[in-house]
Amino acid sequence: MKNTKYASVRVKVETYRQLKKEALDEGIPFTRLIDNLLALYQKEKAKTLISP
Repeated sequence: MKNTKYASVRVKVETYRQLKKEALDEGIPFTRLIDNLLALYQKEKAKTLISP
């Protein structure tokens, strides 16, 4: 169980670092990228709640 927990955290940190690097390479402020991703996630979540 412990190994799975740490592996999950490692993947999340690596994903965060990759997103941050790509955003900086594209010249997009990282906070705006995160805001956009959060908005997309919330929109998708709302769709699943509305759809039967």
